[in-house]
Amino acid sequence: MKVNTSPLLQGELLNHHAQGKNNFVGHIGGDDFVVIFRSADWRECCERIICEFDAQVRAFYSSQDLQCEGIEALDRNGSPTFYPLLGLAIGVVHPDASRCDSHNEVAELATQAKKKPKRCRTVGCLSPAVADGTTVSIRLADHRVLLA
Repeated sequence: MKVNTSPLLQGELLNHHAQGKNNFVGHIGGDDFVVIFRSADWRECCERIICEFDAQVRAFYSSQDLQCEGIEALDRNGSPTFYPLLGLAIGVVHPDASRCDSHNEVAELATQAKKKPKRCRTVGCLSPAVADGTTVSIRLADHRVLLA
């Protein structure tokens, strides 16, 4: 399994699907990215990113890992643990300019939106954390996620 290449895949998919159209794609660090969408097709773009990530991430695994839908590895404490196939978590927020006094408040909204999909453990699909979002924070999780 080649997990160290997964942030590269994320960046490539974000640039391919979200770059342009007055959108901004940024790399926060590690496996954290942010996309500020100005285009109206943000939801469709996120759905395409999730679908393509799910398809391409399979190349990171052996046929046996794919058949088991994950890998057995030692956790931080040295205990054998099963880790499901990688998935992509997307949290969506729509900051209200009349209620956000600073970029710190917008960052807190994005942090909360990112935490919600990471708590779930099912196959990725997209649903905004706050209805009709325009800022999308993307994080690679060690499991598949359902955004709700």
